[in-house]
This record gives sequence, structure tokens and C-alpha cells, in this order.
Amino acid sequence: MQRIKTERERRKTQSNYTGSFHKPEVVMSPCTSKESSLKCNIKLQLLNATTSTRLQITQAQLQEISYAQAHKQETSNAQAHKQETSNQTELQRSLFEFEHLIYNQWCSQNKSDTDS
Repeated sequence: MQRIKTERERRKTQSNYTGSFHKPEVVMSPCTSKESSLKCNIKLQLLNATTSTRLQITQAQLQEISYAQAHKQETSNAQAHKQETSNQTELQRSLFEFEHLIYNQWCSQNKSDTDS
């Protein structure tokens, strides 16, 4: 039996190296569980890195949206303050005109009292 095995091996190696018409057999060792776990670990690490990068990009986009909303709120507050300042200025102008009218009326009334 040992001789048959060695004879088969000898024929196999001869057919691989000689110009025989048979296709040389390529013997590939099956993956061991250690090799497949390494491959799986590499794939998981790549997936984890990709997911981590996507998460960082999403968080950055959310931060930008948050900043944009805060800026929009600040702009809105500034516009409201500007409008309030404009209203107060207009109110002060109207009050001044009203006081001026009262003063003019008072002056004209006093003038008419002194003239009579």
C-alpha cells in the first residue's frame, strides 16, 4: 500500500513537470478556521471603519445643521431687535412732533391771551 501511494505521488509529480497532455492538478489547501476567522476579522474591521467614517460624516452634517439653525435664530432675533429699535425711534419722533404741536398751541394761546 505504501508503494502504491508513492507510485501515485510519483506519477502526479511527473505529470506536473513533464509536457503531458493532462492538466496539472493544482492542490490548494482548504482554509483553516484560523484563516477564515482572520478574513472575517479583516472584513469586520473594514466595515467598522467605513461605518465609523459614515457616522462621523453624519455627525458633522448634524452639527452644521445645528449651527445653521442657531445662526438662523440669531439672525431672526437681530431682525426683531432692529424692528423694535425702528419702532421705538418712530414712536419717539411721533412723541416729539406731538409735544411740539402742544407747545406751539400753548404758545399761540398765550400770545392771543397777551394780545387781548
